Amino acid sequence: MAAISKQLGQILLLTVSPTSNTTYTVTDGKSCLADTYDVVVEITGTQVKKIMDLKNDNSFSIVPTLVKEGQSLRIHAKTVQGSTLIISDVSGRIIKQIRTTNTSYFNTGGLKPGLFFVKWMDGKKIQTKKFVVIQ
Repeated sequence: MAAISKQLGQILLLTVSPTSNTTYTVTDGKSCLADTYDVVVEITGTQVKKIMDLKNDNSFSIVPTLVKEGQSLRIHAKTVQGSTLIISDVSGRIIKQIRTTNTSYFNTGGLKPGLFFVKWMDGKKIQTKKFVVIQ
């Protein structure tokens, strides 16, 4: 069960109290950014023993993260099943959607300099990484 505990400007803090193993995905209002948390609950009396944060899970990677216009990104997803990559700009506009099972390449030609996001979705997992295009 999640409960809103405080709202600080644009930041919303959540308090969760799982009683069994569960996964939480927290996204922004435009679904551009997401963090996935896999919470493993081991309860001894009323004490929670272990919480794992999959935010740092390296299920997918982008190389390089700083590219010149026209340079290609290598996007590697560690998955056996198909996954979806969504490339969007800072305003949330989707630039490209890719179905992949492993490694994909995305050419940044035609993109204006700026900040972009790659959202990786594979079953229940959702992760977002960013890259920057420069001149």
